[in-house]
Amino acid sequence: STPVVSHGYLFAFGSRGSGILNVYDAKTGATVHQRRIGSGTGASASVVASGDRVYCINEDGEVYVIEAGGQFTEKALNKMGETVMATPAAAGDTLFIRGAQHLFAIRKK
Repeated sequence: STPVVSHGYLFAFGSRGSGILNVYDAKTGATVHQRRIGSGTGASASVVASGDRVYCINEDGEVYVIEAGGQFTEKALNKMGETVMATPAAAGDTLFIRGAQHLFAIRKK
């Protein structure tokens, strides 16, 4: 999956079954932290940043909402209940996620 830069950090979510989120300083390339998230399922969907959040989705459809920044802070975990292979899209206050069977539109109430 393609990484994303947000708030001065590059976020890369591991593919090929690793399930590891790698965070690097975007200017120096230095590793800030690495963390296994989820059960180790790989990611086909690219990491997406919107506002102060970064969204990492594995192929099991687990959406990890991470605070953009140098500390690992998981804000939420949302399970879509189906395989997700496509990169989500952020538009305004809505995050669109295409699962194997459904298109989800997620936003705050």
